[in-house]
Amino acid sequence: MAIIRKKKTLDGIDRDILRRLKETQRQLTSRQIAIDVGLSGASIMPRLNNLKNKGIIKDECNAFRNFERKFGNKTKKVRSCSRRVWKIDLK
Repeated sequence: MAIIRKKKTLDGIDRDILRRLKETQRQLTSRQIAIDVGLSGASIMPRLNNLKNKGIIKDECNAFRNFERKFGNKTKKVRSCSRRVWKIDLK
């Protein structure tokens, strides 16, 4: 279940996230961003997704994990992102 932020405007924490991404000039994981701005991983994700939906930042997956899931009586191979990195979208 995805957590949706009610406020769609940028606040001080969102500006801190953008400032941190701009200062480092490299890709950061969600956990690194959360530690830098003083939030937990669960509370940083809605903010990052909001900034992504606005087109301000973008994410990339640079590590994948493969596993099998059962759907009814069928087994299906699933590929999922295990490490997502964020950077400012400078288009």
